[in-house]
Amino acid sequence: MNTPRLLLVDDEELYVRGLSRELSRLGWQVQTADNTDSALRALRQNEFDALVLDLQMPGSSGVNVLGELNRVLSRPVAVLLSGYLNVATTVRAIQAGANDVLEKPVSARDLDARLRALLDARTGDPDRAGPRVELRKILGETPGMRAAREQIQTAARYPELCLTILGESGTGKEQVAEAIHALGSAVGRYLPVKLSAIADHSLEVELFGSEGEGGGERRPGLFELAGAGTLFFNELGELPPALHPKLLQALESRVFRRVGGQTDLPLQARIIVATRRRSFGPEYSDLFERLAAFTISLPALRDRVPDIELIAGHVLGAAAARLGKPPLGLSEGALEVLLRHHWPGNVRELEIVLTEAAAQALGTSLSAEEVRSAIREHGMPSEFDTAGENVSGTFPTSSSGPVSEPLRTLERRMITDAWKTSGRNLSAAARSLGLPRTTLRDRLKKYGLR
Repeated sequence: MNTPRLLLVDDEELYVRGLSRELSRLGWQVQTADNTDSALRALRQNEFDALVLDLQMPGSSGVNVLGELNRVLSRPVAVLLSGYLNVATTVRAIQAGANDVLEKPVSARDLDARLRALLDARTGDPDRAGPRVELRKILGETPGMRAAREQIQTAARYPELCLTILGESGTGKEQVAEAIHALGSAVGRYLPVKLSAIADHSLEVELFGSEGEGGGERRPGLFELAGAGTLFFNELGELPPALHPKLLQALESRVFRRVGGQTDLPLQARIIVATRRRSFGPEYSDLFERLAAFTISLPALRDRVPDIELIAGHVLGAAAARLGKPPLGLSEGALEVLLRHHWPGNVRELEIVLTEAAAQALGTSLSAEEVRSAIREHGMPSEFDTAGENVSGTFPTSSSGPVSEPLRTLERRMITDAWKTSGRNLSAAARSLGLPRTTLRDRLKKYGLR
């Protein structure tokens, strides 16, 4: 990496001067600002690799600067400094877009190490970023998946944060929960809980445990068994409303009692819930607000088509190894079939289809027909799957023959999202979509976006 550029924002002149001098010695090119207005001007006029700013400054909060980062063409990693750090401050900051929150005073050496780790994780350098085996399973280079990986790393540092993972079935919510648990270096167990498999009348005992009154046997619940690990609830909507008040009290106080017990026990575990639903009825409002203090949204596979080839290569490599076959690839026709399918079952469906196709493959490269056959046998019905249609790549050119209207709609939505997410930066949007700049420029003109 070239000399990284840092914007340091704090109104304490002596502190900024000393920190800036030490960071410069550690290899940073530092620019300073003493209020939020000058910080925003600097961000609009220059590109920075990192942003460090104080929470409390004249004019407005540092959180307000974080809220403006989505408008910046090249978004820096952001660290918020606070002299009075607590869970509420942390939640507010990371919801606004901070990658990390550190308590002042912080040494230049510690700040340097944290910033470089964030930058290394963003650029995908696993050796410098530390052990990231679980994180590397969260595949994808489109903006939504890059954002999800950054949120995973941030959430892993704060075990008392309640966390919701939002996404359709098959988007990889449990893999995200496992990654957060692994990255958090938790000493306790990872316990996934399938709420639909537990009867409503016994769920309270399963979660909180039982004191064993009336000759019954005392038994620990999942809150105890998880220790300082992670409890993952696979679908918030299946949690009985009658348990909401008790669960909410435990989350807020971080203590609980066994059923029939009188002794407070510490709730040490991280609580993660997953859901497919974006909204719930009023009976969920208080609990959902608490659990959704930090939310990671996983995009559907149809909304990140450029990631399909990357995921397919990973799945085929693993499948070939399990089957004892030589490495398997995709023919151009097979890739076209994958890109055309709507994938209502998301990544899980893609994995099932490709694993079956790999098992039946006759050569070292899957054919279009082998993939079509696997989709017919193991895939889910797709409105976009029109066998025999001549479509070339994710974004067909005018010479590629007739294109179905659904594909045109998908193309426009993907291009629009990438254009907005990149801050209307042509190069960044083209990279995220895997398209040449010239092709993207033509598409933007075609859809009236430029």
